[in-house]
Amino acid sequence: MDRKKKENYIVGHFSKKWKYYVIVLFIFIIYGNTTQNKYALDDHLVVINNPVILKGISGIPEIFKTRYSETEGNLSYGYRPIVKSSFAIEYSLWKFNPALSHLVNVLLYIFLCLLLYKVLQRILQNYHFSVPLIALLIFAAHPTHTEVVASLKNRDEILGLIGSIASLLFFFKYAESKKTLFFAMGIIAFIFSLLSKATAAPYVGIIPLFLYFFSKIKLKNIIFVFAGLALTFILLRYFQDLFLPDTYRPRMLYENPLRNESVIMKISTGFYILFFYLKKLIIPYPLLYYYGYNMIPTMSFANISVIVSVIFHLAIFIWALINIRKKSIYSFLILFYLGAIFLYSNMYKEVMGIVGERFLFSPSIPFAILLSLVIFSLSRVLSKNKLNPGKKPVYLISALIILPYSALTINRNFEWKDYFTLYSTDMAYLNNSVNANMLYAQKIKEKLDRNEFKNNEKQQYINLSIKHYKRVIEIFPKQHKAWNNLASMYFTYMKDSPKAILCFKKAIELKPSESEYTLNLANVYFGEKQFNTAISYFKKTNKLDSLNHDPFFMIARCYIELNKPDSAKIYNDKLLNLAPASDLPYINLGSLSFLQKDTLQAIMYLEKAALLNPANRKTNITLENYYRFRGDNIKANYYRNLGKVNNKK
Repeated sequence: MDRKKKENYIVGHFSKKWKYYVIVLFIFIIYGNTTQNKYALDDHLVVINNPVILKGISGIPEIFKTRYSETEGNLSYGYRPIVKSSFAIEYSLWKFNPALSHLVNVLLYIFLCLLLYKVLQRILQNYHFSVPLIALLIFAAHPTHTEVVASLKNRDEILGLIGSIASLLFFFKYAESKKTLFFAMGIIAFIFSLLSKATAAPYVGIIPLFLYFFSKIKLKNIIFVFAGLALTFILLRYFQDLFLPDTYRPRMLYENPLRNESVIMKISTGFYILFFYLKKLIIPYPLLYYYGYNMIPTMSFANISVIVSVIFHLAIFIWALINIRKKSIYSFLILFYLGAIFLYSNMYKEVMGIVGERFLFSPSIPFAILLSLVIFSLSRVLSKNKLNPGKKPVYLISALIILPYSALTINRNFEWKDYFTLYSTDMAYLNNSVNANMLYAQKIKEKLDRNEFKNNEKQQYINLSIKHYKRVIEIFPKQHKAWNNLASMYFTYMKDSPKAILCFKKAIELKPSESEYTLNLANVYFGEKQFNTAISYFKKTNKLDSLNHDPFFMIARCYIELNKPDSAKIYNDKLLNLAPASDLPYINLGSLSFLQKDTLQAIMYLEKAALLNPANRKTNITLENYYRFRGDNIKANYYRNLGKVNNKK
């Protein structure tokens, strides 16, 4: 190829593909800053603390045999092996590297947008070329998508939509050629979508809707496609329940206030939620990572917002049905939007968190198309040209929408930097959210426990954590974990044992089966030297959790403090039988020996304890001090260094 032909080829290629390059560059500009982020929100469920993913590629067969989450609080729910497999592959390639994982999310989002652009070009082929391009840019920039792209856990939404859009493209090919191969590929892509996230289910109806409006396929073939998709969905759900562990994911009232409401109340509140989503699509501010109780109040049909929402949504639905035979694109957009959003209205099933911005991911497609058509229509009016909208009006109106959306998206990505940044930023708008207050208070407590705050900041954050635990209890007094955590803050950081005892007792009253709470209360009584009361709660803990060895250790400690060596030895022998490899019984034996004035025997037991658990700082300090006093600096330095080395690990 000579130089002239080569130049012509490059120019010709770019003239055909420039829109794709614009899309890729645009997405990198608005989402490139996510690669600076770490982990946030629920990322630990699928990335950090997931034992199957930590097996890497070799764990993929097991991933397809297990539930999505089986790691926190004995919860077992969902089935999303595709997204879990992607994280397993990443772990094999680069272990824990959030920057690269976020880059994968951006690349997947780009791929999704390119697939979607092909769909938009097809269904909007009778419009000016700017219409599908602007629609795609609006979709790509929409700020509500930050929860999907900037959150690694929500990669399932991207993969699910990729599968659904790919399935649609294959079925368009099937509509054109009637080839069985494309039908089969469409089903396979839909399976990929469902194995990424079951919320792809609405596309059982949405894909046939696309075919009806934008292909020449016969109605019987559309019904055949619908039947194929529906059967695929049903069979996949049936086989999952056959070979997967049972689902255990209780819906708590503090996650969704509709938990115990009547069907009528769920429907009326559902219409309010539809109104909420519509507002969030148009004005995506403020953006919040979680809602839950009591951010979205339950509403009756007497509420004005509910009435307006009912009238609006029923009116557009009826209009769409009336005009469905005309194949009006507006009729299609209404049905697409309602079909995509209904699942998240809470009318059919309660949604975790009651609402969520990630649920607008698919419904934002018809919204973006509608907005692009509105821009096109306004541009034609401004340019006084019915056929050509004119470049300046198109660019101007589009910029007035896309640029603010992009700015919000870029800024929001920074707020997803890590757990603490996200929680602290959104707290200004989440004062009524039980879970948001709880998460923020807990994250502060974790950072305090790890001594991550400067000395002059500590008291400020101690007060802040207590404030938000109190707010949780104020909104939802039955949140037993908040009572427990508030008690821990009082005991550990405020040295206020009376308040800690009251709060621990309230936690136990709300959930008497929780061994953690009785153990915590027992430890407070031990710290207050109320050893007999402590013993009673340690024994309760043992009854609730017989596998926990700590109560035996602490009961023995209590009896040592009460100078009852025989009773102490009984419980310490039980501990020794249950946990012979633990250092705890030997620590107690050392204490008993000190009590009996047998120092050499005590040191022998403590050395055994240090051998079993070199990281126990108290044991090492005791041994260091003993040998320092004896003038044996070699052994003293050994135990001093043993503690330092193992505590660093």
